Amino acid sequence: MPNRIKNVLSDRNLLRMPTFAVLALLTAAMAPQALRAQNSLGCSKSTLMGGYRALANGTVAGTGPKAQLNNLYLDGNGNGLVTEATSSTNGTIALPTPSTPSTFTYTVNSDCTGTYVSGASIFNIVVDKQGGRFFFVRANGGTVVVPGQAIRFA
Repeated sequence: MPNRIKNVLSDRNLLRMPTFAVLALLTAAMAPQALRAQNSLGCSKSTLMGGYRALANGTVAGTGPKAQLNNLYLDGNGNGLVTEATSSTNGTIALPTPSTPSTFTYTVNSDCTGTYVSGASIFNIVVDKQGGRFFFVRANGGTVVVPGQAIRFA
């Protein structure tokens, strides 16, 4: 039995335990950084590309409820077109008419947030990492509150 205790407490075994402990601590410390680095790759303008259908529901102060359905086309470079908008404002329906599509610009940050600007309207957006959809809400106050989402169809 005393020889066994000597072997366990030998210098070689004692050196192995601290080395193992240091390696284990380094691995535990580095793993969260590696995951953060992987997640920081996130989004960019090119995350949003293709055709989307957007549905927004909200309120126009002093007028009443508003709902709107649009086709959006995003180019992956921060530019887009709105076509075929149908809306209902306090029960009054506006159907799409053949006309020149309206244009807008958008930004997407690496954390998958961004903005969408159409004329005087500014929207904050949150994008899913695959670009399959994004959520938006009007950011420049006034009389219109319009949250909604857009889902990619093409």
